[in-house]
Amino acid sequence: MDRLISVGAHITYFDHHYAGQVPQSSNLEALIDESPDTCTSLLVDRYLNGQHSLWAITAAFGDNLVQIAEQRCVMARLNSIDTQKLRQLGELINYNGYGTQIDDLHFHPAKLYQALKRFQDPREAYDQAPEITTLATGYTEDIEHAKAMIAEIVTSTAAIYRLPDTAWARRAVGVWANDLSQDFPARAHLIICPDGEGSYTISVRAAKEHPYGASTFCRRYPGGGGREAAAGINNLPESSLAELIEAFELAFK
Repeated sequence: MDRLISVGAHITYFDHHYAGQVPQSSNLEALIDESPDTCTSLLVDRYLNGQHSLWAITAAFGDNLVQIAEQRCVMARLNSIDTQKLRQLGELINYNGYGTQIDDLHFHPAKLYQALKRFQDPREAYDQAPEITTLATGYTEDIEHAKAMIAEIVTSTAAIYRLPDTAWARRAVGVWANDLSQDFPARAHLIICPDGEGSYTISVRAAKEHPYGASTFCRRYPGGGGREAAAGINNLPESSLAELIEAFELAFK
């Protein structure tokens, strides 16, 4: 960003993650909100005065802001069928974003974007895009694998799971963490997944009933970051796992 600003580019930047020190420049308009009840799509929707609100709601569902997205559906006077379409579409698009390598995914994200951008209404994308059928089948299979996993550690306030070194696990790690946070709202969750490259991807979800602390926890480690309710760590070495687990139990007890 500093390089772009230095050559005279005008930038409008949206983010709901911890952004660190934001450059100060008249060429930069930064709209950053780290509160746990928003996401980047909702920030953009506000900026655009609701021009594409149904897509923003879809993305909010994908970012695990289920209650917020459902409220927006009520405001938009959507029926239960349309609400469920937006939820499933958002979750499937999000699902296609997890993986260490592009080969882990069902579609290259750029290809999926090109397939969906022609739809002004996300409900039409859900009904008509063949890519969504492929994602729905893959999602169902991967989540079934994940649901068969047994927690290594589980208490009333926290649970820790370790996934195998497989492509399905790398695809499912984030969306399954979201599912767990919805199913067990009083618990924080730590999901450990081998990244296929000799290290680990970590997904952390703070308890839905107290959606704070995930970003602060993950930023303790190189490659860590995110937002208050949901965060992660990339490329965590195996030598750091024992300390990570102990620190998680202390942070979310």
